[in-house]
Amino acid sequence: MSISKTLKKLGLDSAVLSTGIARIVMTAIAPVTAILMVRFLNLVEQGYWYTFLSFIAISQYAELGMGQVVMQFSSHEWANIKDISTIQSSSSGLRLKSIFRITIILGGAIATFASLFSFILGCTIMRSHANQFDIDWLAPWICVSLVSAFNMTMAYVNGFMEGCQLIAYTNLRRSIQSLTSLATLFFVFATGGKLWALGLSQLAALIVSVFLIFIFHRDFLRQLFNNFHNNNHISWRREILPLQWRYAVTWLTGIFVFQLFNPILFSLIGPEAAGKFGFTLSIVSVVVGYSQIWMAARAPIFANLNSLQKWEELNQLFHKSLKFGLATYTIGSILTMLLVFWVNYFYPSLANRFVDPLSLLFLLAAQGINFLTFSFTYFVRSFKEEPFVAMAWIHASLSIVLIPICISFFGIRGAALAGLLSNAVVFPIGLKIYRVYTMRIMKLSANN
Repeated sequence: MSISKTLKKLGLDSAVLSTGIARIVMTAIAPVTAILMVRFLNLVEQGYWYTFLSFIAISQYAELGMGQVVMQFSSHEWANIKDISTIQSSSSGLRLKSIFRITIILGGAIATFASLFSFILGCTIMRSHANQFDIDWLAPWICVSLVSAFNMTMAYVNGFMEGCQLIAYTNLRRSIQSLTSLATLFFVFATGGKLWALGLSQLAALIVSVFLIFIFHRDFLRQLFNNFHNNNHISWRREILPLQWRYAVTWLTGIFVFQLFNPILFSLIGPEAAGKFGFTLSIVSVVVGYSQIWMAARAPIFANLNSLQKWEELNQLFHKSLKFGLATYTIGSILTMLLVFWVNYFYPSLANRFVDPLSLLFLLAAQGINFLTFSFTYFVRSFKEEPFVAMAWIHASLSIVLIPICISFFGIRGAALAGLLSNAVVFPIGLKIYRVYTMRIMKLSANN
């Protein structure tokens, strides 16, 4: 059996394989970053580090789901384009150029506003403990906030490129960015930069990304930028907004579902608790990230198949992706639990960097349920529809109530428990929505 046939049998098409390689690079970098943080940052500085990351993540939710919308629309137009030379002359090509224009102009404006909001919010909360610890955090926080605006704009561009099925190139850039970021991180840490390392490493990665996108896609970009200001073949208000506002309403809930933990822990308990939770959650996020490869890498392909009305193929590909994703998450969760027990037994001095094993178990269970729910969204959104608004706000409301209450009663363990409870409540809602769309697939296939 040839290598290509073997890979295909294992579910490893070019999109999954390239995404997997990018994840491998990031996973290899994650423990190195953790070692550097343990070596160069104390526990309080670690708390500020992960609180920086939480506020940047909050600002990224201000994109209102635009990256996903851009990917969906560009995938549907790209399905009708055979060669980039036809972009200037075909209807789908001109519409694709309009999508790109909206991506750059609107995306840049949103990113600027979001980063400013995140900076002000971060300053307000982090000042609450500024007098207790002698930490130089303000200037590094300004640096991180400025760089995040440009990184968010690049995220929109990546979504557009993935919609145009340039998934392998996008993942190659991500891998090179990650290596650049790590090298810069080590250099800044080694020279005593401490919290400066986060913003400067992200800046170096951004510069490399911009350079590579022009190297890889020079001819494509030339087509897209030609007559850039006068291209209005798609109306954002009439075509994109009706879908985006639904994405936006859903997207905003992510702030309360995913990013409240560290700021509330920081405020109610202190930076050390935020550091422990953030450090552990970053490890769990690696497991989630690997598991989502099978879905995230194929999201543009799902949309493409839907546009071409290949619904049976879409259904089969989704089920295969879900099966491999679940297997990946199960194996990763077991390895993570073993890692924590190993550290607790052989290196008890490092155990205070992690949450306790029971809290970790709650976290892994919560993220496993969340993985399943998000898998359903990848499938459903390939229809360019967003029926998850009510579910998302139920999830957000539960998080707003449960996180501060559980933290007040149970500390760090309460944060993990709140995540588990809120995810478990909304899972049946997501499953029901998914089943509605599988029934639609059956009817569409029967009619064809």
